[in-house]
Amino acid sequence: MLEAFGYRVSATLFVQVSPDRIVTVCEALSTHQQTSWVAAVTGSANIVAAVTCRDSIELFSYVTEQLDSLPGVIHVEVVPLLSRLKQAATRVAGGRLVPSSHPLRKAGDRRGGDEVDVVAAADIY
Repeated sequence: MLEAFGYRVSATLFVQVSPDRIVTVCEALSTHQQTSWVAAVTGSANIVAAVTCRDSIELFSYVTEQLDSLPGVIHVEVVPLLSRLKQAATRVAGGRLVPSSHPLRKAGDRRGGDEVDVVAAADIY
């Protein structure tokens, strides 16, 4: 779906930063247009981010210029998405992701309860 908007390259970034910079780097990444989600994790990387770019040149520029210039970044592993099996929409209830079995609520419907708001990829960009 993002391809319809000109975003043809997606990747997951595994970012290793110095421990005292995890919060600031996560906050900085979350403000970048290219990131759709950012999380602090454990393991050899301590931040994971999903990025979407118009092409491989933009992805390369993003990683080597914007991301690499952030203080505390030690190492970045870029895992490009080669084939997407499923990502029709994100299902959210009360600000949290929910399983696909949860009841849906159409956009603009303000009924009570904890029905799911569906956020399409088009709403992100």
